[in-house]
Amino acid sequence: MTKEEYSKEFLAFWWKYPPRWIKSSGRYSHVGKDLAWKQWRKLSVKTQQYIWSILPVYVKSIPPTIIPDAWRWLRDKKWLDYEPAEVKPLPQRPVQPEIVPVSAEKKAELAKNLPKTMQKRLKIRGEK
Repeated sequence: MTKEEYSKEFLAFWWKYPPRWIKSSGRYSHVGKDLAWKQWRKLSVKTQQYIWSILPVYVKSIPPTIIPDAWRWLRDKKWLDYEPAEVKPLPQRPVQPEIVPVSAEKKAELAKNLPKTMQKRLKIRGEK
């Protein structure tokens, strides 16, 4: 699975969810990203927002040595064991800025502030 296939909301959850202690490697690590993604897709947006609100409470309350994998936590609906301080919305996707046409005079004014190499590139493309 490639990174492009994960939603931004899932990736925010994935990195906020605490890593698990891996005894064999002697370090903390996130495990089961694809499995967690499959569980995440099954959830409604409202449930995802609720989980996002629960995470800070969950992270503070659980000892780091007994953290389950994220996919098991989602599968077993462990978020229902916690009450959020307040329900927070998921991080929003960035909004595309509106593209506004620029007059030739404004382009010329902006081009004056560019480095000479950029000014040459604009002249090659036929812009002034």
